[in-house]
Amino acid sequence: MKKMVLAAAVCLSLLSLAGCGGKTNLSNDELWEAAVADAVFSEDNEVMELVCLTGQDPQVIWDEAGERVLLVTWHDYGEPCEPGDFLEHSDIWATSLGEMLDWYRENSGSTDWDLRFAQLLGMPDDGSCTRFSAFWVSPSEAIRPAYVTDVTAQMENGYNQVTDPAYKEWFDGNILYSYFESEYPWTRLGYTYDWSGGDSEYGLTEFLVSDGNKAEIAFTYSTEEFVAWLDSQTQS
Repeated sequence: MKKMVLAAAVCLSLLSLAGCGGKTNLSNDELWEAAVADAVFSEDNEVMELVCLTGQDPQVIWDEAGERVLLVTWHDYGEPCEPGDFLEHSDIWATSLGEMLDWYRENSGSTDWDLRFAQLLGMPDDGSCTRFSAFWVSPSEAIRPAYVTDVTAQMENGYNQVTDPAYKEWFDGNILYSYFESEYPWTRLGYTYDWSGGDSEYGLTEFLVSDGNKAEIAFTYSTEEFVAWLDSQTQS
């Protein structure tokens, strides 16, 4: 309870940042700060349709056995992350590679991919993430890091959706970390915050895999190599 009171108090101090008007002429630093401030407050009209890890969702890639899905994470892990290995990290934030491919088909014209991926994935433009790893994982090992954790369900807005005690403790801790101990535009609505200043804040649907030992690496590419791979996969 004390954590939520503290969070609410600090939220009020950030309210002026979220209402800074149009974003057209803002610098990247200003866009980032505005995104973090805006993300503190989730609103019903910010609930978006999400990718669901089901056999019916066309933006999900399944393995041949129909048991695991292909997710992708942008990271700075030090180890090689070779195909067939496991990620061996906890709390891996990831998106559907199928949705990433669809996004790239419509947005392949960037001239600064480090910046554009940082914006798309709600990450700071600090150059820390240098590689993409795609990995196979069972949907049962993933959650939505959001009010509704079910990866097969759509989102509902509101803290009252968070009922599991252990998850609530993590959720509250990530609120404090994201907005007050550091700066991340965590939407809590199941998607990354695209802070490029475009028409929509929706980036990509995001997932959280708590145990990387369940995530088998399919490939690891540098950011430049990943763009080339996306390009090769989307040429018609």
